Amino acid sequence: MNKALVLFLLPFLVLCGCSGDRNTPSVEAIGGKAHVSQLSENLPMILLEGTSYEIGFYHGRLLKEMIEELVQTMDEIVLGDRSIKRLAGSFIARSNILEMKKHIPTEFMLEMEGISDGSGVAFDKILMLNAFDDLYNLSGCTNVAVWGSGTGSSELIHGRNLDYDFAKKLWDKGIVFLVKPVDGIAFVSLGFPGMVGVVSAMNAEGLSLGSMTSSRVNNTFDGVPTQILYRQIIQNASTISESHEILLSSERTIGNNLLIASAKDAKAVVFEIDSKEVLIRESMNVISAANHFSFLHNDSKSTGSVFRETRARELITRITDSESIVDTLEMAKILADRVTEREHMHTIANQSTIHSVIFLPSQKQIWFAANEVLPASFGMYYGFEFMDGNLTEIGYLPVDYYYLDNLSRTYYPEDYWTIERVFSTVEKYASQEKRGFGFYIQDMEIGAFLLKKGLYVEAISHIERVDTEARGKWTKARKLTLLVEAYLFAGNAERAEEFAGEVLEMDDDLSYYKNRVREFLEKHSQIAN
Repeated sequence: MNKALVLFLLPFLVLCGCSGDRNTPSVEAIGGKAHVSQLSENLPMILLEGTSYEIGFYHGRLLKEMIEELVQTMDEIVLGDRSIKRLAGSFIARSNILEMKKHIPTEFMLEMEGISDGSGVAFDKILMLNAFDDLYNLSGCTNVAVWGSGTGSSELIHGRNLDYDFAKKLWDKGIVFLVKPVDGIAFVSLGFPGMVGVVSAMNAEGLSLGSMTSSRVNNTFDGVPTQILYRQIIQNASTISESHEILLSSERTIGNNLLIASAKDAKAVVFEIDSKEVLIRESMNVISAANHFSFLHNDSKSTGSVFRETRARELITRITDSESIVDTLEMAKILADRVTEREHMHTIANQSTIHSVIFLPSQKQIWFAANEVLPASFGMYYGFEFMDGNLTEIGYLPVDYYYLDNLSRTYYPEDYWTIERVFSTVEKYASQEKRGFGFYIQDMEIGAFLLKKGLYVEAISHIERVDTEARGKWTKARKLTLLVEAYLFAGNAERAEEFAGEVLEMDDDLSYYKNRVREFLEKHSQIAN
């Protein structure tokens, strides 16, 4: 079955909500129990407090436009051509969603009904949005946790990259939820508008989780949608054993790895889950997981998944074996890792990484990276303390220099990296401490961006100001190569050839830049002739 056909293909499908108790909150109540704010320039947060229906209604009312936009985006992603396949997909979707619907606890049905009422978006769309992972079986995530002496103070650190297909459409749709239910534990999650389920979350008891779809032969739709099952855990469990009980007592759907880190247990484990079994994988002081099972049978087992899991664990071990300390900055480096053993393999950070989170459950801290760049882990991590049901900002981690190198990539919307945005962004980050790969200076990145935008005179002005004396031959080679390209496009071939000659006389290990210069000169010669 083509899973892409089963999402949001319901032109005539009607799915009723539930008949639980609900009272429509007054609009005036919003502000006291719910409001939207900004955690960073690009990352919004919504506070939701009350009964299940109230939480849903506030959610829908306050995020109405964002929910409508996400539903429209999902339609665009999965519908494709509107052929007869749509009718078949609608029938399949109706059957699958009705199977899952009967297992969803009443409180979450009420919450989804509240979202629908508050936003005006049809209930079936909200329901399908919350069954997204089960229907589409997205995979590509990485989780890793470390605890004990390797963290310096026996801290527990949990890092998580969420990789989704369709990242070009979803990368900037993330929102932080701070939820305070009447019944259950307050929690913080990084998710999407319209979703009541969780994929990356931590609760006030110091329990964090990150989910990873795993290919499994025992998939079924006769169970609780995966994200909602994990919402049950984050809202009701404070230990690994309590999480285990919820998993065992629930009907489950698709194959999944679930990494749970617990402050009370002072460790992390991976649950390997499918519709028939729940197994626990444990380790000493470090554990990692991706999109394959170690114990349960895999329907398929990609080399990329195995590599990401192994690579994350090895990077942690390399640090601890050298008697160094794993802290939030080191975890951020691991989540930004781009090393691979073969071309085209998904690395830990890749173009599907739409959000990245670092949890410190014992210290009740969370670091979010989302909505700024792809991969998300190249961007800024904003840190918050989650105490007494509130989020308090505690700082940020410096960005990876690749963040700036990605400013004008084609996978962003055409108008996202405006010239004004680039200037303000580079100025904001130019003075930061480097994060492990080196940090190119302000004029270099602005010049490179202007060059890609075709503003050659302006690009030359910035690039020529770059002082390379203290930065080594690699920075000098990049500067000269950019100037060759800029002067060629500006129509000054003589000046371009002068800079090209300097590059071609540089050391042999700078072959990348030498080859680029040769390509520029050759293309210019062909055009001139």
